[in-house]
Amino acid sequence: MASYTTTHGIKDLTDSSGIESAVFVKWVVTGLGTTLLSDYDQSTTIDGDTYESIGNLLSVTAPRSELRASPAELTITISGIPTDSVTDVLNSDIKGSTIKVSRIYEDHQSSASGSFVIFNGIVTNYSITDSVEPGSKTAATVIALTVNNIVEILNRKTNGRKTHPQDFLDQTGSIDSVMFDLTAILKDKDLQIGAPNK
Repeated sequence: MASYTTTHGIKDLTDSSGIESAVFVKWVVTGLGTTLLSDYDQSTTIDGDTYESIGNLLSVTAPRSELRASPAELTITISGIPTDSVTDVLNSDIKGSTIKVSRIYEDHQSSASGSFVIFNGIVTNYSITDSVEPGSKTAATVIALTVNNIVEILNRKTNGRKTHPQDFLDQTGSIDSVMFDLTAILKDKDLQIGAPNK
């Protein structure tokens, strides 16, 4: 089993030939714990965490590489999930769970290697699909996670008027009288919403 430590900065691989790379995903879900997956060909330890190799069953879209913090999104697809585990996934708080994606680079000729964090984000959406092969009696479950970095999440704005009763409470927890004074003024008005202009 290979072992790596996360490094910071840029690694010079210009004189290297035959560089091998692999992706590592650390997924932390409340209630399910931490899942450590990799598309590498063997189990690998990074910073004390051992990532299980699932090979081609893990797919990660390439994140943009930029010098400044900017909104970014990527999709992580995990295939081959046992049907028994789908219920556990559905009953967990997947939205809002955290994901860290790392990549290792290794040159077997010069023994140069390194692990780099390439994306940190939060799961904002997910989908689960099942496919059954006719005649083979086998089913495959695929989960696709949409992950946004924190810059993307902070850019989102909440629009619309407040309608929940909690929105009408003041700082002391009692009903805000100003809001209900406005409601009383509008209560008996004939607004004719949608009527043609006269």
